[in-house]
Amino acid sequence: MNTNINLKRITTDEELLIWAKAVNFQNFPTCDMQDIYAHSEQKTIDRLFLEMKADRKLIICSVYNTMAYEEVERLLIVLSNAKAQQRMEVEYKEFDEVTALKHAELNKRADTLSRQEATFKEVMKPYHKRLNEMKHKAETLQAHNASLQRQLASMNAARVEARKEATEYHEKAEKYDAIRAALV
Repeated sequence: MNTNINLKRITTDEELLIWAKAVNFQNFPTCDMQDIYAHSEQKTIDRLFLEMKADRKLIICSVYNTMAYEEVERLLIVLSNAKAQQRMEVEYKEFDEVTALKHAELNKRADTLSRQEATFKEVMKPYHKRLNEMKHKAETLQAHNASLQRQLASMNAARVEARKEATEYHEKAEKYDAIRAALV
């Protein structure tokens, strides 16, 4: 029985594959295989396991035959987390693409609204000008009307004064006529 596979620890994908085949197809002592696996860094084992897509079943079977079941669970969790991460990256990418399209659409609508607003302002300029002219003319007419109201009030006051004077002259004329008739 050959008990030497010249491995101290697993650092490459080839070494992981040699280790897995040695566990399943050759009669190496289990404790030697456990030592090689245990002396390897978990991060390295995880990275290599994820990179070896075609031989994952062989590796899982070898880990199951040599190590505790918890190590199989741990590797499967690493795999499921990696798959979930890949899926999330795809989802994020799709979300970013949809968001970019929505932003582009919103920007296009905003541009359209800006152009429509500019057109509306251009169309409304003559109406605003005419409205301002009409306001100015109305203010001028109101000022002229106020002036005419003051003149009318002044004229009414003068008319009242003239009536008083006319009434006084009329009264004086009647007295004069009465004195003249009495003297004749």
